[in-house]
Amino acid sequence: MADACTEQGIGLGLYLSPWDRNADSYDDPDAYDDFYVQQLTELCTGYGPLMELWFDGAGSVGREYHWDRIIAVVKEHQPDAMIFNMGQPTIRWVGNENGLASDPVNYVVDRTSDTQYTDSSSGLHAEHYLPPECDVSIRRGWFWHPDDEPKSVEHLLAIYYQSVGMGVNLLLNVPPDTRGLIPDGDILVLKEWKAELDRRFSSAVEATLGHHDGGVRLSFPAAVTFNHLELVENLSSGQRITHHVVSAEGVDLFDGMTVGNRRIHQLPVTTASELHVKLSGHGGSLVSARVFAGALDAEVPVIPYGYEAPTKAPE
Repeated sequence: MADACTEQGIGLGLYLSPWDRNADSYDDPDAYDDFYVQQLTELCTGYGPLMELWFDGAGSVGREYHWDRIIAVVKEHQPDAMIFNMGQPTIRWVGNENGLASDPVNYVVDRTSDTQYTDSSSGLHAEHYLPPECDVSIRRGWFWHPDDEPKSVEHLLAIYYQSVGMGVNLLLNVPPDTRGLIPDGDILVLKEWKAELDRRFSSAVEATLGHHDGGVRLSFPAAVTFNHLELVENLSSGQRITHHVVSAEGVDLFDGMTVGNRRIHQLPVTTASELHVKLSGHGGSLVSARVFAGALDAEVPVIPYGYEAPTKAPE
């Protein structure tokens, strides 16, 4: 897998859950920590550069691990890897396994959620800059089952808008079947999803930004008809924007909270040569903005009513 990622130019991230009840040493915390550190050292030294190490909090509520030893391995062998949610995290869990963020998406927090099975969280002793990551499976569960089906393209589109479109990283799980391969049906859905994303975010028109007290004016070379707007915050001094309102000719089109590294708004079809974005938050500004005019017929995607990732803890 590491070789395939290198060949395709994809960064490799690895998951190593601390909650390994199958390990013979799990009931002996000191012995298990030794075992876990050995596993982690092997993963950090045998597969080239890693972009992320994913430490799952599921099942570990009330269990203490030797995080200083664990993180020391990462710092020694993979200092550039992002660390997910536990130990000394650099990114955090969004708090659910439905792949959905909610407004506001705060990059600075002093706690991280532990698991979907409880409401517990871990304190960080101080505020940290930890952008969240949405993790979700293309199927209802994390593993392949013959009686399960992939999510629809519409469902995946809704997840995209409420993760990437909210300034959050999206981690989509695609489980192999009993052949060790990705099922054909899942591949088809992924290709159709990608094609629809490409269609929706096509015919981009970049805006010229004119910042002023209280907001920014987005100017286009000529009047453009569009139904998607992308805003990118200037994060060089941290996340600053706490609220924003998008308007055209004095008519509000969208009222939202944070922007972050990429905020996407799906709007009613609008024609304008200029937009105004009112900004709240000390020192908040945009670094870029653009509209998309390639799919004016695109409908707002909806998640199936009542669809939830499993929240029952395994026995």
